[in-house]
Amino acid sequence: MIVLILYALIITVNVLIVLFGLYVFNHPDNDWLRMFNGIPEDVEQDDIDLLKIKFRAVIAIIVGLIMGSFSVLQVIVPHIG
Repeated sequence: MIVLILYALIITVNVLIVLFGLYVFNHPDNDWLRMFNGIPEDVEQDDIDLLKIKFRAVIAIIVGLIMGSFSVLQVIVPHIG
């Protein structure tokens, strides 16, 4: 039972990673991303900077989906056989 709760928490974290990646992909120019990257508010970001942020968001989405699919398989496969 403890293992299923642990897997549920891991799957929840993976879902949060995917949702975070989708949010960053849709809104690459927001205040808290500027704060983490050290970009002042009055500086306009170039298209290449926004593209880099979107690329990192896509990587986060892919990693979250891969980790989530492995977690789901670890929960489902032992109960099939």
